[in-house]
Amino acid sequence: MMLKLGFVLAFCAVAAAGCNKPPFQTYLSFAKNGNKYDFRVSIAEDKLYISCKYNGADIDDGSGWNMAGRRLTHVAAKDLNADGYPEVYAFYDLPSSWPSIKAITCIKSACSQIGVEGAAGGPAPENYCGEDAYSIENNLIVRKYRLCNKKPTAGDGFGTIAYKLSRNSFGYILNSVDTPVPPASR
Repeated sequence: MMLKLGFVLAFCAVAAAGCNKPPFQTYLSFAKNGNKYDFRVSIAEDKLYISCKYNGADIDDGSGWNMAGRRLTHVAAKDLNADGYPEVYAFYDLPSSWPSIKAITCIKSACSQIGVEGAAGGPAPENYCGEDAYSIENNLIVRKYRLCNKKPTAGDGFGTIAYKLSRNSFGYILNSVDTPVPPASR
């Protein structure tokens, strides 16, 4: 009986040790005008980290955004404002009407966080019902979400918000814009 109990306890210990999620890690590159940026995007201990190298030299290792209860859906390195410097966008699922984007922009010597309009709260988009999906189209971040209309309406049942990267006195921010975006489709 003791031997059997020992095997059961050993099996449980091995099974429990295997339940730890391996950390997520991916690499992105961006090159323009002879300058190369290499990014590492990782999740460790429920924190999202984005680090950068410029032409092989470390320039930033930061972020540390809380990702507890969230799942990273995709990442992209782009230059949405065409200034020659890349941004890294990390999109994640969040059961909320707030935008679910974390982003940084990098120059030759440092990286800085990009703010997102509406990320700190505020009213939900009209008839918002979740199921957000993000894409990058025509130098805009496009957010598509399901509509919860009380009465039937024409259309495909999805709303769209477009965000444009701009700079203000506080730094970079993704602002919502009234730009014609192709109808959302799934």
